Amino acid sequence: MMDPPPGCKFNPRCAHAMDICRQRIPEIKELSSGHFAACHLHDQPTV
Repeated sequence: MMDPPPGCKFNPRCAHAMDICRQRIPEIKELSSGHFAACHLHDQPTV
């Protein structure tokens, strides 16, 4: 990608993009054994 957007590089085409996605690159986190994701969506509390 020659000119990536600020924040998460997927935010322009992500249906779940939030304001934080346009501002900060998400950290890679292990969601379950051997399953990793870098997404601010997984930082949100579940209800």
